[in-house]
Amino acid sequence: MKHTKRALAILLATLLALGMFSISSAASDWHWYSTIDEMMQDANLVIVGTVTDYDEIFIAGTSGWHIPYTVTSIEVAEVIQGDAQVGDIIEEIRPNHRVPRPYPNGYYVETEWPDIWLEPGQKYLLFLWSSNPPRAWKLNPWQGSYYIDDAGNITARSRNSVAIASLDVLRMWPAQPPRWTCLPNWLQFILRWVLFGWIWM
Repeated sequence: MKHTKRALAILLATLLALGMFSISSAASDWHWYSTIDEMMQDANLVIVGTVTDYDEIFIAGTSGWHIPYTVTSIEVAEVIQGDAQVGDIIEEIRPNHRVPRPYPNGYYVETEWPDIWLEPGQKYLLFLWSSNPPRAWKLNPWQGSYYIDDAGNITARSRNSVAIASLDVLRMWPAQPPRWTCLPNWLQFILRWVLFGWIWM
C-alpha cells in the first residue's frame, strides 16, 4: 500500500511538472518585449477597442489538417498607430488549443492559456500586427493586450512586465529629441560652447 501511494505521488508530481514545463515552453516560443518602444516598433496596428463577438474558423494547414482558430471581433474606439478608423471592426485571430471553454454565442472553443482570453464587453489596449486587414494577430499572447477599466486605468497581463501608465505615453510616441539635435554637428558644437562653455572658462 505504501509503495502504491508513493508511486501515485511520484506520478502526480511528474504530471504537474510536465504541465508547467509545457506552459513555460509555449510561452518561451514567443518574442518577449522589455520596453514600450520595442512593442510600438513591431506593432503596425495599436488600438483601443471593445470585444463585441466571437467566431470559429478552420484554416487548412500545410499537412492537410484544418486547424481551428478563434476570431475575436473588436470595435475600434481609438487608433493610436496604424491603418484603421474609429468604428472599424478588427478581427483578432488566435489558434485554438487544449483547454475547452464555452463562449456566449454557443461555440465551444479551446485555448491553451486562460490568461490570454479577450472577454466579451471588455475594453482593451491592443498591440497587433496585420498583413491582411481587418484580421490581425497580437504581438504575443500575453503582451499584446492590456485591460482598460472604466476609469481609464491600464492593467497588464500576469506575465507582462511592461507597464503603461497612460495612453498619452503612446499617443506621444516616439518621444521627439530636442530640436537643436537635428542641426549639423558643427553648429551643435558652437551652440553648446555658447550656452555651456562659460562654465569651464
